[in-house]
Amino acid sequence: MVNYNDKIKVIVFGVGNYFRKREKDILQQNDFEIIAFADNNENLWKERIYNIPILSPDTILKINYDFIIIMSIYTSEIVKQLLGMGIEKEKIIFGDKFLAERKSGQIKIYSIDKKGMTVTRKVLIISTFLNYNGGSLAAVYAASALEDRKMQVVLMSPGGDKKFIDEIVQSGITVAICPVLPYLFEKELNWIEQFDLVIVNVLSMILCASVLSLRKPVVWWIHESADVYTIIFEKFKEYSSIDSLKGIKIYAVSKIPQNIFNEFFQRRVDGILNYGIPDMNHLTVALKKNKLVFAIIGTVSEIKGHDVFFEAIEKIGKIDNVEFWVIGAIKEDTFVKKVVEKLESNPLIKVWGELTRSQIYDLFPYIDVVVCSSRIDSLPIAITEGMMYGKVCITTYGTGIADYICNEKNGFIVSAEDADALREKIEWIIVNKDKLKEIGINARKTYEKYFNMEVFGRNLENILMETEVWWNKKFVKDNKEN
Repeated sequence: MVNYNDKIKVIVFGVGNYFRKREKDILQQNDFEIIAFADNNENLWKERIYNIPILSPDTILKINYDFIIIMSIYTSEIVKQLLGMGIEKEKIIFGDKFLAERKSGQIKIYSIDKKGMTVTRKVLIISTFLNYNGGSLAAVYAASALEDRKMQVVLMSPGGDKKFIDEIVQSGITVAICPVLPYLFEKELNWIEQFDLVIVNVLSMILCASVLSLRKPVVWWIHESADVYTIIFEKFKEYSSIDSLKGIKIYAVSKIPQNIFNEFFQRRVDGILNYGIPDMNHLTVALKKNKLVFAIIGTVSEIKGHDVFFEAIEKIGKIDNVEFWVIGAIKEDTFVKKVVEKLESNPLIKVWGELTRSQIYDLFPYIDVVVCSSRIDSLPIAITEGMMYGKVCITTYGTGIADYICNEKNGFIVSAEDADALREKIEWIIVNKDKLKEIGINARKTYEKYFNMEVFGRNLENILMETEVWWNKKFVKDNKEN
């Protein structure tokens, strides 16, 4: 750990978007002095930030400094550049690690009192920023499933949406906000010693999985598609070798992330672990409605294929007694702006925006068909929720849930990015309303067989117990050999 007791002189390398998002964090520190900024963009040279000059990297060698802090996503290229200039490796610090280290020990616990609980194991689940996304919900449901099996669970995250955190804490799940994640320092490691087992949720926590596997039995649960691998593995290069993962049991949420992970580490995934979701169907009542409602649920984005969904609707044309709902956050980017234009121009589309889980549950009785038009999606929770409620579901072959669906029996599958195929399925459903009840019943049976909380809890508990036995045997053997 770097000693910051004395005032140190630093150069901040990189003043682009990555720096701007963390500008306040780094500038509010008062125990070091930024003597210069550096950037490879020559258009910025001679400009100033807070009256501090932005320099060409070549001038770094002429300056007296203690450390260079990299504030850019292009870390590997910049490190290579600096080392090539003859700068010592010990003087190069990654910005996010630098900022994280200064927050070490600031763990905040949010919980409600659970008196008289008998505990068999203490389990830590480490996840990313908690909000209304599939990865966060999978972690929450894992915590709930294990608590039902008499385990004490803490869900640990670097931060999250306050509304979402309040919601899950009120449901009985303990949350630990640890701002240093994905990094772990001595204070964090000492705090984690109280747990018997660790589940590391999502790929970006690879450092946690690798470091903690030397101390605890660790299950690493993979959900991601291929686009994030290069960034994560480059950022945590020393932890992304096959040797650094040898003490970890690795499971994927479906075949899609399993196949992607195995492309990087051949046959390294130990198996499939589907998530489970709570059964809320008993809280709903059948409604008589005049309109047939199709709903797409999830943050409006290119990967979720909202553009394909809207194109399919436009191809259908004018329809009586049919409505299309869009439920999910609408963020500002170029793709979304184009999509929003189509939303606003189509009278058949109703936009709900981002809703809490309870608000979505309140809407499900009014929904007849759940649509997932994702280009790729490991295991879309919206579809499993649709199945749980006995709804007709349409998904794509780019989703992990497609393995559980048979066309016109318990749902529908179309090719990703095929608006015509999606249009055909929507039109078939509109024409064949009398067949929807049976399809919904079969969808519900699929949920009960593969995705209910009892099945999930049993599978997860078995994996944890097997991992604990395997890890103890492995480390006893390794210790004897050493």
